[in-house]
Amino acid sequence: MARFFVIGDLHGEYGKFQSLWRKIGFREGEDRALFLGDYLDRGPGNVEMMTWVLRHLVREDMVFLRGNHDEMMLASFQEGRETDTDSWYKKIDSLWLENGGSETLRQIRASGRMKELLPAWCGAVRHMPLYWQETICGRKYIFAHAGICRDHAVPLEEMAAEDFLWSRDLALHRDDYHREEIVVIGHTPLPALGLPARPQAFSGGRVLMMDTGSYLPGGCISCLDLLSGEVWQSDGTTGTGGAGGRLRRGLCGFFTKRR
Repeated sequence: MARFFVIGDLHGEYGKFQSLWRKIGFREGEDRALFLGDYLDRGPGNVEMMTWVLRHLVREDMVFLRGNHDEMMLASFQEGRETDTDSWYKKIDSLWLENGGSETLRQIRASGRMKELLPAWCGAVRHMPLYWQETICGRKYIFAHAGICRDHAVPLEEMAAEDFLWSRDLALHRDDYHREEIVVIGHTPLPALGLPARPQAFSGGRVLMMDTGSYLPGGCISCLDLLSGEVWQSDGTTGTGGAGGRLRRGLCGFFTKRR
């Protein structure tokens, strides 16, 4: 492959995502792309985002991981099958509705495609993996939405789903990570930690954090090419696009270019 792209949380910001996608110029048959989950909720383009993911889901050169927002929506749908009735709405998990789900649901209903989109989307989420392993240029990587257990004695297959979907333990204790593999995560917006809205490397380059707050003021969607260290970011943000920068040198010693 020529480039291996990792893309952070999207949260229904379809316009920002499209500006990012145009910048990276994905080349079919040459590049690969891995998405870290949380495709919906909070942003204005949830229907468009669902449509795009569903169209690309079967591609062999793309991987779509499951995020906690995707899990919340799936759990809500499983609790009520009547997708176009008020009785179903009353059964929806309030946790999802209170965390962007109400806006996502409103947009789906307004599209007039609820009977088509909702079952298709939840069927897709059911098949999204909780984590992904890849060896790239001799380096072992683990990709997960939220994180993994930091205890190196716990194998991936024995970790709880909460580690991959919900936990912020790795994000908050990122410099205490000592596993062999490089782990790449989203879920915890870097601006919420008081850090700049650009991908960051910690623990000698073995923890890469990709959530740059797509829906936050001044936030954006970010993409990192693991082969070159190059970074692209979406338009429509404040103080994040176009400047030069680098990740910590622990990331394979690469410099990064911001576009």
